[in-house]
Amino acid sequence: MKLKYLLFLLIFSICSAQENNILNRLSGLQNGAKIWYNIDGYSVTSENFNYSFDEKGLKKVFRKHNIEDSDAKMKDDFIVYNNLYVTKQKKVNDFQFQNNSYYFVENSNKTIAVIWFVKNGKTDKDTEEKLVNAILENKIPKENYVSMKINSINFAGRTIQLGNDCYWTFLNAVQCPYNGEINWSVHKTLEDAKEIIENQLNYTKSQKGGKVVSEEFVNVEFEGVPTKAKKVIYDFTGITSALVGMSGGKSLIIYYVAENVRDRNISCVMSFWNNDDINPVTKLPALLEKIIVLK
Repeated sequence: MKLKYLLFLLIFSICSAQENNILNRLSGLQNGAKIWYNIDGYSVTSENFNYSFDEKGLKKVFRKHNIEDSDAKMKDDFIVYNNLYVTKQKKVNDFQFQNNSYYFVENSNKTIAVIWFVKNGKTDKDTEEKLVNAILENKIPKENYVSMKINSINFAGRTIQLGNDCYWTFLNAVQCPYNGEINWSVHKTLEDAKEIIENQLNYTKSQKGGKVVSEEFVNVEFEGVPTKAKKVIYDFTGITSALVGMSGGKSLIIYYVAENVRDRNISCVMSFWNNDDINPVTKLPALLEKIIVLK
């Protein structure tokens, strides 16, 4: 009897360790009528529409999201409310596709909620369903949400002070003028974090506004953890664009990192322009200095 009890405890502990706890990886931001979420490299948008969950109302919402009559619409039985689920792929370049998952859900007031997942990489249906249900049942703690105006960020479990000049360019994407820019996500697995980093790198290399003139692995400390980063220099010399015009720079220096830090699997892209305020000792601007050390 005692042996059976110990085996039960062991199995329970293993199952608990493997549980998909989305709240440890989730961040959210209210942006007008929409709420943005970031998890596992997904960009997620939640929005309510004042249409009835019927054929007429759904047609209006489908049209807003470019859902065609020919797109398969299925019910997901793991979602707590009546719903229709649609998946679509969009070609990003010759090597990549953007995966889109749409959950059209009947709210408790009989109107329509749309929760839209976007990811350039492998999707995870279990994570999607858990997040949809958490949103619908209002089970996401306030601590997971950030404010639109920021002077600090929670970077994967550590508070980083930023000052008053930085702003969100998107959720989990911060720009500090002349001091660098970062975007990051916390992932269920390190393999997923590495895939997202590789996809972001390939996306950068496929852009036609400039060209990659240098690409190499470099040794860094990322949040105190020794690792390697992919360093890319993207050159805009001779290119006229809004992006270059705003910065005045001609080269964008980018570091791509995927690593386990504080028991969190993080993907992070850090960048700065050649004419930013770069510390000659660290060879980094102020924002990046808070996260990595070049070796």
